[in-house]
Amino acid sequence: MANNYPINTLIARRALQILRNETPLINVVNKDYQADISKQQAKNGGIINISKPPRYTGRDGELMKVESTVMPTVSMALTQSGQDVSFSLTDLQLTADGVRNGGADMFLKPIVASIASKVEANGTALYRQVATSVGSTSAQPTSTTGISTARAYITAAGGMASNKVALLDPFVDSSLADSLKLVYAPSDTISDIYKSGVMKGRGYGFTFYEEAFTQTHTAGVYGGIPQVNGAGQTGSFLVTNGWTAGSILNAGDTFTISGVFSINPQTRQSSGKLKFFVVSATTTADGSGNMTIPLGENGIVTSAQFQSVSNSPGTGAAGAITVTSGASGVSSKQSLLMDPSAFTFACVPMATVPGGKGVISSDTVSDEESGMSITMTQFYDGPTNQVMTRFDVLYAWLATYPELAVRYQSPAS
Repeated sequence: MANNYPINTLIARRALQILRNETPLINVVNKDYQADISKQQAKNGGIINISKPPRYTGRDGELMKVESTVMPTVSMALTQSGQDVSFSLTDLQLTADGVRNGGADMFLKPIVASIASKVEANGTALYRQVATSVGSTSAQPTSTTGISTARAYITAAGGMASNKVALLDPFVDSSLADSLKLVYAPSDTISDIYKSGVMKGRGYGFTFYEEAFTQTHTAGVYGGIPQVNGAGQTGSFLVTNGWTAGSILNAGDTFTISGVFSINPQTRQSSGKLKFFVVSATTTADGSGNMTIPLGENGIVTSAQFQSVSNSPGTGAAGAITVTSGASGVSSKQSLLMDPSAFTFACVPMATVPGGKGVISSDTVSDEESGMSITMTQFYDGPTNQVMTRFDVLYAWLATYPELAVRYQSPAS
């Protein structure tokens, strides 16, 4: 026998089901902090702080080497997204069975599509905190080389071997699918790609998803022969010079420094590959071409538990900077390939609104598996015979381990 839920609860449940189907990034990322975030929201006025696990360097030999436990935190404010609509009472003559059988979908799908576009796009915007990139800003991929390289970067950074995911811009997806038509692969995989026209299922170490809300990044307008100004620098800022006066690096721009390599996070040994750095806030060179760049991820850390690079950069020509997020002023699409723990999503169930003063009903429903919640509140306006309805989602996105993600760059047009 079907559960006898009120009709508005059934509508909210159906809306949540549709929302889950429209948000691939939410479905694949980490949600381990769901309960902690819900508790913090009540205490901290919507500011969320997550403690990341500590790291240790270990020892060789018999002599003890006691290390302090350091647990870095990541902070993020909750975001509320929603959609507000009105219906006439004659539009809302729905039965419980009608809702269960999709009778409300004509109204709900456009509403949920609006909400999904905001929630999912706020998640894909986390690309700005990811430093490592593959692909080209000037040409669509014609092989899977970028996919394989991204897998190697994620594994080298400590990502799990078995559960990587790829969320591809539709045009990257289409180009990659076409590139596989002459490649040996399991027949069922090729059949699926042929029928759908997109990368499907699992291959090259990833489970593939098509992401409709891929972000576009525009590189800063810059020029000159940039280089590090001063040897031995560490921390979250990098002093540089050699830029054309007034050059701009945008938040999310990335670059490498000659002679500075990424490391294995456990052994601290160099990977032999140049370390990518990401600009955490838009910055401008002065009239003499000097620019102090704020760094995202872990910045430049050369030792101890949270070491992030093989060594600090040299100065002058020994610290030459190469911007990797595109030529000056160029825009590009940013697909995301990652270990699911790179990003965290948490949805906080909202308090329902008390009845009276025009409120017909207020229902909050949650889905434990996806970690999503949605609140539906209805008000009645007598003179117009309209029922005004608001749907709300309260949530947070956090880049918990951005070093375990890679941006796949492709042309914006």
